[in-house]
Amino acid sequence: MAQTPPQLPAHFGRAFTKTTHETPSASIDPSKVTLPDGYTVLITGAGKGIGEHIARSYAQAKASNIVITARTASDLDKVKGDLEQIAAGNGHKLQVRTLASDASKLETFTNLKSVIDKEFGGRLDCLVNNAAAIGSNANFTPKLHDTDPEEHARLFELNYLGPMYAMQTLIPLLVKSDNKGRLIVNITSAAAHMTSGPSPIAYNVSKHALNRLTQSVAENYKDDGLVAIALHPGGVKSYSAQFVPDWMKASMWHFEFLDFGR
Repeated sequence: MAQTPPQLPAHFGRAFTKTTHETPSASIDPSKVTLPDGYTVLITGAGKGIGEHIARSYAQAKASNIVITARTASDLDKVKGDLEQIAAGNGHKLQVRTLASDASKLETFTNLKSVIDKEFGGRLDCLVNNAAAIGSNANFTPKLHDTDPEEHARLFELNYLGPMYAMQTLIPLLVKSDNKGRLIVNITSAAAHMTSGPSPIAYNVSKHALNRLTQSVAENYKDDGLVAIALHPGGVKSYSAQFVPDWMKASMWHFEFLDFGR
């Protein structure tokens, strides 16, 4: 029997934009942007999907250094090759550093800080916290007592604690006086606004927590010139779509297949 999609609150965001576009405008087209010399960006969850394409955009925008991390080394190697090919086509010098690691662990970011200190003189202009997971089909239930507490904990470790560890460890690099960027982008989800109906409880709540943490960082580091935003990328039918229940894929309200590059 098909499940009834939940009623979406107004602040969910589905109706915020009346006009949709198939291609980026010139002002946001990365191929028409040239970032400052030495610009360094770190992207988590960059092995597939959204994270991979964020990395591609920075290569198109002529970033000097791109650090990408994900759990699977072979995915990172493929993305690295693609980024270098983009740079060769643009005629600019690009250094790509990969690190296969778990974005839910503090040591991942202490290791990344050491890499940036050693290889890029401690320069970091932008941090993109993209790595996340939506959970198994068992997580799509309106009843908390039916969920797996261990899975709930794992999702919080990756979706919330991971970005927190990243920001806590790397903000000292971001706010250095010679940086040109000073930007944190936390990939969030409109699911953060969902509280009813069959929905991934741990995913929703962990993203809501990330939103508030982002707000706190933005407010408390604004005098350091640091900008922190929580970005909901909209509907992306990609890798993580395979983990979404069939009833949700077919429902009219569902437009968000977020892929966070395992």
